[in-house]
Amino acid sequence: MSAGTGITHSEYNKNKDRLVKFLQIWVFPNKKNVKPRYDQITLKTGDRRNTLQQILSPDPDDAGVWIYQDAWFHLGRFDNESSTGYALKKKGMAFMLSS
Repeated sequence: MSAGTGITHSEYNKNKDRLVKFLQIWVFPNKKNVKPRYDQITLKTGDRRNTLQQILSPDPDDAGVWIYQDAWFHLGRFDNESSTGYALKKKGMAFMLSS
């Protein structure tokens, strides 16, 4: 996904009778003035059970959606006593794990 040359954006809950929970993350691109585009994917929740499911990367041929930045995002849902390993995709990159 890419805003291309810029973006004006707002989020709101269209459901007046239900609460909504979402996480919005903004990533600064590594390339400017590109053609705007939008991607949407469907994720199977079972594909992240006790493992990491990639949802975003800088490679258009990779799993998930792609962006103009050296960033990889993953989702995982782990049972107690379960663990997994993760290899950083690029030297010098940070890793954050949240439960």
